[in-house]
Amino acid sequence: MGYIDSKVEPLEKILKAEIYYIDFYQREYIWKTNVVKTLLNDITYHFNQSYKPDVDITQETINKYNWYYLNICLINKDKDSGKQYIVDGQQRLTTLCLIATKLYHLLNTNSKKFHSLIGIIKRCIFADDSYEGNICLIDNDKRREVMDFIFKIKEPKTITEENILGRFRDISKYFNDFLYIGDKKQILDEKKLEAFTHFFLEKLILIKANINQNDTPMVFEVINDRGVALKPFEILKGKMLGALDKSDIETYNDFWEKSLSKISDKEDEFFQNYMKAKYVYTKNSKIETPINNEYHRYIFEDNDIAKDLKFRKEDFSHIENIKNFIKTDLEYYSKLYNKITSKTKYEFVDYNKEINDLNGQYQNIISACSINDSNEEEKIKNISYEIDRMYMLLKLNGFYDSNEYTEIQYNLNKLLKGADCENYRRIFNSILVDIIKEKTDKDNVETLLDYNRFS
Repeated sequence: MGYIDSKVEPLEKILKAEIYYIDFYQREYIWKTNVVKTLLNDITYHFNQSYKPDVDITQETINKYNWYYLNICLINKDKDSGKQYIVDGQQRLTTLCLIATKLYHLLNTNSKKFHSLIGIIKRCIFADDSYEGNICLIDNDKRREVMDFIFKIKEPKTITEENILGRFRDISKYFNDFLYIGDKKQILDEKKLEAFTHFFLEKLILIKANINQNDTPMVFEVINDRGVALKPFEILKGKMLGALDKSDIETYNDFWEKSLSKISDKEDEFFQNYMKAKYVYTKNSKIETPINNEYHRYIFEDNDIAKDLKFRKEDFSHIENIKNFIKTDLEYYSKLYNKITSKTKYEFVDYNKEINDLNGQYQNIISACSINDSNEEEKIKNISYEIDRMYMLLKLNGFYDSNEYTEIQYNLNKLLKGADCENYRRIFNSILVDIIKEKTDKDNVETLLDYNRFS
């Protein structure tokens, strides 16, 4: 039985000398410039409402500043290890840690004057008083070096590292504009910096909610499913990795992250196309709609696709099936999907995508290719060519209908699966012949293009 214990805390109390861990079901740090800038605008706006340049900075002065509510952070404390895991609020806490880091640099320009504040702000970035060999406020094995990027600029290797470095640069530029004065912004307004740092630490308020619940991936899904913009593939990750033994999670999380890094920003469309390619052979809204909208739930429910995938707890060997999917299927098909959806060397893949908007080709190619397919190149070229040819013949005959084409696309998923490349022309011609017969009421079709239509 779970329960939540919550407290309203100033940011200093939330951050200082604390360590928050990132569990496997959490997404990368993904906040973009516009989101961070909105947060900074809100914070500085509320600071400016209280700050008076001609008033001395004292504790009494700071106490009179208006507070600003920064929302909730949800924490789960592991009973065995005692570690605090972020369930909700990772993006916000990471960003606040980056702001604290910028303030540290600014305060350090006059380290004697701000010695006391520097010590406090440093403890809001790291869990001890030194920078070398320490643990960052928000930590897991992958983040030990991330904060070092801010001090020793390197080339980022992951989405999180790239975004942390980018957002720190955004924050740095913002505060240089906000806290430097003069015609060329060359003079640091130390009084304003001191006041803002106190405001940041003491008047920014969060609700820290500690949850006593073993099934934190479930809690994470429910919370983010009620309005926070969590993507289906991120919830799917929590569901799948959450089914594994703890000893396997790190290994399979690495497999997952490596595969999905190939298709960044295309993850959900990949899973949708994969599911359709492998399991949808006819246009059916009862299947198509849930796959488009909530495949992350659908494949764990009572339906034929879920029964084939066997990821559910009640399915025999469901853990081994999940492991095999992550290690094998996901690795191969994400790489294939990246190959065919990026700017490619395949002429007709690009024609179908950019000119004719025939993105159903991705399903058809995935369906035709088996894992580590030795004929992958030939299949990509032939299928994309046959799709272009079929589209043009339907157009020239006046028989193309976008709704009907969806049915053709799903039918191809079935017909191309396991078929040899030399049979592709026969498969596509057979579809064309059936359409021509239906549209013209002819029993025999002698040609795929009626030239009389152009006379």
